[in-house]
Amino acid sequence: MFNKKLVVAAGIVLAIALVIGAARFWPSLNKRDGGKIDTGATITLAADQTLSGDQTVPRGTELVVKNGAAITIDGNLSVTGSLVCENGPLNLIVKGTFRAENLVECNRPEELASNDSGSGISIVAESFDISKDAIIVSNSHVQMVTDASHLAKTPEDFEKLYEAIEKDRTGNFRLGPLTPLEEIPKNIPGRPISALPLATVARATEQSADNQARLLSSISNLIVGTAHAQAPVPATDISGAPVPNTVRIGGTWVIGNPAQKPPRDLQVPTPPKGVKKIILNFNFGQNGVTINNFDLTGPDGRPGTDDVNKGCNARGSRGEDAMRMNVNAANITINNFTLRLGNGGKGGTAETTQDCEHGRATGGDGGHGGNFKMVAGDKFDIIGSFDIYPGRGGDGGKAIAHGRTGENGCPGRNGGDSSATGGRGGDNKKLLVISSTINGRDNITIHEMTAGNGADADANGGKGGDGTGPKCNGGNGGKATATGGKGGDASCSKFPCTGGNGGNPAARPGNGGKGGTGDAKQPGGNGGKGGDASASAGKAGTGKTANGQEGNVIIEKGGNGGNGGDGCGPGKGGKGGKGKPNGEPGADGKNLCVIVREEGTSVAPPPPDEEEPGSTLTPEPEFAVTQSNFSFVHNIGATSCPQSIGTFRVTGTNAPSGSRWEASVPPSESWLTSTSSGNINDDGGQLSFTCQLQEYVTQSFSTAATVSVKDASGQTLKQFTVNVKGQINAR
Repeated sequence: MFNKKLVVAAGIVLAIALVIGAARFWPSLNKRDGGKIDTGATITLAADQTLSGDQTVPRGTELVVKNGAAITIDGNLSVTGSLVCENGPLNLIVKGTFRAENLVECNRPEELASNDSGSGISIVAESFDISKDAIIVSNSHVQMVTDASHLAKTPEDFEKLYEAIEKDRTGNFRLGPLTPLEEIPKNIPGRPISALPLATVARATEQSADNQARLLSSISNLIVGTAHAQAPVPATDISGAPVPNTVRIGGTWVIGNPAQKPPRDLQVPTPPKGVKKIILNFNFGQNGVTINNFDLTGPDGRPGTDDVNKGCNARGSRGEDAMRMNVNAANITINNFTLRLGNGGKGGTAETTQDCEHGRATGGDGGHGGNFKMVAGDKFDIIGSFDIYPGRGGDGGKAIAHGRTGENGCPGRNGGDSSATGGRGGDNKKLLVISSTINGRDNITIHEMTAGNGADADANGGKGGDGTGPKCNGGNGGKATATGGKGGDASCSKFPCTGGNGGNPAARPGNGGKGGTGDAKQPGGNGGKGGDASASAGKAGTGKTANGQEGNVIIEKGGNGGNGGDGCGPGKGGKGGKGKPNGEPGADGKNLCVIVREEGTSVAPPPPDEEEPGSTLTPEPEFAVTQSNFSFVHNIGATSCPQSIGTFRVTGTNAPSGSRWEASVPPSESWLTSTSSGNINDDGGQLSFTCQLQEYVTQSFSTAATVSVKDASGQTLKQFTVNVKGQINAR
């Protein structure tokens, strides 16, 4: 039974009234008549203070703690109304038990003072009791500890704690972190085993029963199981009385600004700019903790910093890693815990300025998904379901490089070169580390783990400058080198994991400049050579369940050579640049030499035929499809239906007005469907598995869809083949 006193003792009523004029609410808040009171009151505390005895925030009442005031409760604190912060973090010290049945919220503004650590909620209490109906919300760090010495207070403290969650592997009974096998030192307790040599298994049969049990225990570290939920077991004894020195954590928690939809309709603003890594820190010391009916949704990592239009060597920064959760207690019991870890942050975009002799752009790599570590000193039991949704690796950042346009002159200046490398998708190489005996490991379910996609790369070489007079050659076109980002790799144990897709490169070198014009006596200049094009598709990331898709080269055509200048003699057309295909060579100039007859008279060569109005040649349209090979895996009864296979886009240059694409799937392949049509350079096409099968057994599928590009009159300009493979697994 909660104490029925008010949140604030009567002795400070006048102080509250001076702050917000709330004294008028007091007569209606003195009693709690068996539960619900709907007063709609707001009470504000704006300065450090200590309140004696047990305190309660009644239902229908909002207690606002302003300016980061430190509030000490010399007893228990029960929140059945709302407890929120304003203009600062929520700092509480509770000498007894902190109980929450409703809302506890603290969202910090985007801009913080330079000395602000970005703390959101910090509560020190002798014990905690967070009910399944509680809602805890913060866009920044949340800490609940039984000893103030366990609090992180400075940015350096938070950074140290953040790294320790993934790197520190001490503790008797430890679950987590999710860690790549190659990063775990050998002979560390709890190191998972990805494979055992046959010789090792054979020798095990000759060892003692005790040694064999240890071997089997090591193998079982590669856990994932089907959750078998049991009846809720709160932190009470058989008569329903609270168990001493036991913490109960439940409710719906949303930390940061998650990209995935929270389990309830909760809105959380973007974390403050200075808060790049968010931590949920539970440290209950010698207390035990029961995690019961707890639904936690964490935020994505912050995107990397963009580097756009600042210079000729642009580099986006790496995306930040997502939230990490730390739990320390004497005993840990889990019953119905859903942990949704955020995605890694997207790598920063890199784009050079337009005036580069050699523009170089490198997109930032994607960050890693969230992580957690739970350490018990004496005992660790999982008696009900523990669902872990690993965040996906962050996508790489796009890279766009520009070479400058060469100036006209004698000779014309060469166009600038460009090199663009898309950022790598974040890896998701995670195995769950377990040390000592943790009971109920079969109740853990780790859902699909996906690596980030590699980013696109766009390299644009500069056009060569034109020659400006007789004998003045045109400048060469700039080279273009584009490398799509590699898809992130995913590795796992018994749960599904998929590699990221590779990035799509586009290499657009510059055309050569025109040769300068001569006259009847002086030669024209030669045209400049077209720039070379080199495009490398981003490699697919690897995954145990499925690899990602290799990137598609959007364009790799060499630059066209510049035309030679007219003169006596005429300038030569420049060579086309290397590529796939090579660029077109430039045309030679016209001969303007005077023709001398035997009689000594002379005439100029006839003037060139004048072009009819409107006869300017229109560049040929070019089209590409961003992805032409797709594959998927569907587990009957486990994977949702219908199932998305992937998307494609049709891109084009010099496309006639009104051009569209149309996609068609063979009528016999009822298991596959596609978006029927869309606009060039705009709409994407979605491929989906319909789950319509003639037999629901393990089988493989393979087919080809057709994507046609048509002009406004319906005439087909280009056709592509899109290959789709599927693996169906029956139970």
